[in-house]
Amino acid sequence: MSVLLVVISTPALAAPPSAPDCTPAGGAVDRLICAAPDLARQAATVAASFTAVQTRAPEAARPRLEADYRAFWAFLRALCAAEWATPAMQDYPGACLRERLETQAAFYRTRALTPLGAGGVLLARQAFQVAPNPFPDATDSKVNYTVRLTPEVVSPTFKPLPPPAEDFSARLPKFYNVTLDYQATVVTNRLISLEYRFLGIDPEPGVWIYDVAVETIDLASGHRLTETDVFRPGTAWRPVAVREADHAIRAALAAAKTPYDPPMTEAELRAKTQDPRWWVIGPRSFGLRLKNGEAGSFGSNMVAEIPYAALRAYFTPEFKALIGLD
Repeated sequence: MSVLLVVISTPALAAPPSAPDCTPAGGAVDRLICAAPDLARQAATVAASFTAVQTRAPEAARPRLEADYRAFWAFLRALCAAEWATPAMQDYPGACLRERLETQAAFYRTRALTPLGAGGVLLARQAFQVAPNPFPDATDSKVNYTVRLTPEVVSPTFKPLPPPAEDFSARLPKFYNVTLDYQATVVTNRLISLEYRFLGIDPEPGVWIYDVAVETIDLASGHRLTETDVFRPGTAWRPVAVREADHAIRAALAAAKTPYDPPMTEAELRAKTQDPRWWVIGPRSFGLRLKNGEAGSFGSNMVAEIPYAALRAYFTPEFKALIGLD
């Protein structure tokens, strides 16, 4: 069987084309959107949301947004083609279009641009791939897609972001239908926390696998914060962080009326303090990111938040200045 690989990477052009193409030259996916009033409304919402983002984006970001808008429509036409329908989902094209159009409209409303200090923005770049599923036993999906969101600083003063310390790209050959995403939190006018996320299907058990890695960047220097940037060397901050994290987890679970079973051990929490990819530096707290199941059944997407006051005595003067504690 010949293998088709569609890699969507288009240059920025003067203006995005109207989409969908409702002329006779339009393809099958475009004709389906034009013929279905609900899909046509969703497509119009995507276009309006894109225009709103373009209006408030810095001039330097607009060509990149235009390129990614075109890439999205190429992706939609490739992913939602009827050839990927399975016996269990005969309405695959319609269901695919509804889901992806809704997701893209939400992306433009909430994710495409994040304001930064000094007049800059964090631009969420989109890239897509579509190919036949290479795993013959994966009967749930004929198609294999990759959706990648990459943060990019557009600013007259801030430095570019360093490549992620944890590169999930190496996992791509072993999974299918992968989304490489991130969540950004603006901590101060020059600090940003980035939680890089991996979501994909492991073909052997046929289950979704989720993983994360967190890092905090000083935008003024483009430097990824390390332990020596945050804590003064030789100080006993780890026992305090372990104790406070344990208290935070127990309080959160008690408030949610959720059992803490089994509880994380002191050694497990200490291991979190030794690996900066689990550190969540926020506007008001230093946190430890928990993976799914680490705090009983409630550990997914949970951060054990430690107030800065509990660790202030151990911070470096430079870090205190960065987060406004000096």
